[in-house]
Amino acid sequence: MQQPIGFYTMLTVIALASRLGAENVPSADFYPLKVGNKWTYIVLGSDDRFVLSAAAEEKVGDQTCIRLEARVRDTILATEHVAVVKDGIYRFKNNDQVLAPPLCICKVPAKKGDTWTADFRVEGAKASAKFETDLDEATVAAGKYKCVLVRYEVTEKGSTTRARAWFAARVGMLKQVLDFGSTKVELELEKFEPAK
Repeated sequence: MQQPIGFYTMLTVIALASRLGAENVPSADFYPLKVGNKWTYIVLGSDDRFVLSAAAEEKVGDQTCIRLEARVRDTILATEHVAVVKDGIYRFKNNDQVLAPPLCICKVPAKKGDTWTADFRVEGAKASAKFETDLDEATVAAGKYKCVLVRYEVTEKGSTTRARAWFAARVGMLKQVLDFGSTKVELELEKFEPAK
């Protein structure tokens, strides 16, 4: 079953990061994204592991993006294409669906209290999103971290997904809580394996 676009939106912000103590998050820390990087998450309430990997560099139009693959039990659930550009981290594609215009999923540099909205289309269907950033701490299986918290909601085809995601410097996404209304999914980082 294909999840709404909101399910994967924050999974693409893989390494939103912070040198906490500062109000701004330096852009150099945002994306320790390199082909071969891999993040393994515990799916709370399940024995499954959610594995996200930076699989390849690919073009979407003229933009070079990183293709991310999300797997559970060695089955690819989704792919998406993201890129860091001058003013932020953008999502260009969800599976084979192009986002027009690309969706800014985090501004660069991130600041405590940043908010923004976006209207975009996914294969011709209208969608909208709202984002807000904050500073926080998170404890997960991989350890305790100071981090950036991103709250967001995405509305698509009459359905709204609300979520929170926590990200740490040079590690990536630590934790994510996704609320689809009738379903709630929680992911917690078990390990990050940087590319060799």
